[in-house]
Amino acid sequence: MRNAILMASILVAVGGCSSESTSGTGSLDVFVMPEAAIIDGLTPGTDEENISDGWTVTYTRFLATVGNFRASVSISPSDAVSEPTVYLLNLQNVPASGFALAHFDEMAATRWDRVGFDMPMATGTNMCAPGIDAGDCATMKNEELSVWVTGSIARDGSPTVSFNWKIPAGAAFADCHNSDGLSGIAITSGATQQAELTIHGDHWFFTRYPTGDESMSPVSRCASWIAAADGADGTTPDQNVTNGELEAFDAVDAFSTSASAGDCRYELSSFPHPVNNAYDYVLQMARSLGHFQGEGDCETRSDLN
Repeated sequence: MRNAILMASILVAVGGCSSESTSGTGSLDVFVMPEAAIIDGLTPGTDEENISDGWTVTYTRFLATVGNFRASVSISPSDAVSEPTVYLLNLQNVPASGFALAHFDEMAATRWDRVGFDMPMATGTNMCAPGIDAGDCATMKNEELSVWVTGSIARDGSPTVSFNWKIPAGAAFADCHNSDGLSGIAITSGATQQAELTIHGDHWFFTRYPTGDESMSPVSRCASWIAAADGADGTTPDQNVTNGELEAFDAVDAFSTSASAGDCRYELSSFPHPVNNAYDYVLQMARSLGHFQGEGDCETRSDLN
């Protein structure tokens, strides 16, 4: 991976600049890492990470665009780095250590407290990362997708239902912090730090829009609405849920408490935009998948494209 270009000459941090400022410079490696749910799926149960209405979730494809990483120092705006490249990734086929997105040298040894990245709709100029099928990458570009997921849900006593969702929902993530609330990344003189852009894989099972630390405001995960969407567009149910069926599935019908078992009480008022149907729900959840340093979050999310 080539070194990304420094957007401006780096100023050596001086005393009083920040409580973490030191002299010297350091380096930063930026990786993209999938959440465990993307690889392992989700299982039914009563724990926080389980599907509460009895379904087992398995992904067979999980593709996403990730890139345009940037970082800066709020009290020293000339300290700024950026790697504008956007990659199309197969998040089920990245190295165990994550996909190496960018590397920066000669960064001032201080806290770079403003960090962000994008998950935009794909374009022809984006890079197909190692591990993504060439045909899938071409589809992402041709159909301008930001996320493409396929998989299935299964529950004892119910037919297995598959889904194939091509999602054009670009998003920008900014003001990212770790799970302790510390903004950005602290660069140490003479050392290389790591920044992890973590892509989550369970948000479209949430009963409300995710904001902040999930442990501080627990959310249930439910999947019955997917099975209920089969045939919502008037076609014969075939145990395969498409974008068209999601669009035809009215939100009142999709997320009423009578449609689900378990602790599935949906808070549609928590979403930033109106949720008129199940497709609206999936699009908005897709724009929330980006996280930082594992369970850290990005306080500012903006729609792209």
